[in-house]
Amino acid sequence: MIAPVIGMIASTSSIILLVLLYRLEARRGTRFLKTPRMFFDRVIIAAAQYLDGVFAYVRRDALRGSLHYLFHKVLVLILSLVRGFEQWIKTALVRNKETAHRIATEERTARNKLDEIQAHKQSVALTEEEKQKHKEDALLGKT
Repeated sequence: MIAPVIGMIASTSSIILLVLLYRLEARRGTRFLKTPRMFFDRVIIAAAQYLDGVFAYVRRDALRGSLHYLFHKVLVLILSLVRGFEQWIKTALVRNKETAHRIATEERTARNKLDEIQAHKQSVALTEEEKQKHKEDALLGKT
């Protein structure tokens, strides 16, 4: 708590002293310590011009960097969408292949079973004479 108070007092005192110095210089018509102040003025102006150029460069590069970053993020988003779509297509292809294989296997199995049933039916089929005998036995009630 004491440090901010000291800082405030020092700042206020410095401002008051500078205002008094400028008023005194205005009354006298000349600057106090003219040569060293002109040197410091030139140093400060050169530093301000240098920093202005640096800040202009930083502002330009910051905007350019931000645009590149934004473009990069958009491309990453598009890439993730394309990868998701690719994964969805791969999954659909695998599912389709499995379904096609299962259908082909079921058709072969069903066709083979029907063929087996037909072959068995033909192998155990009764001759016309056996059919006639069974019919007569059924009519006479022998069965």
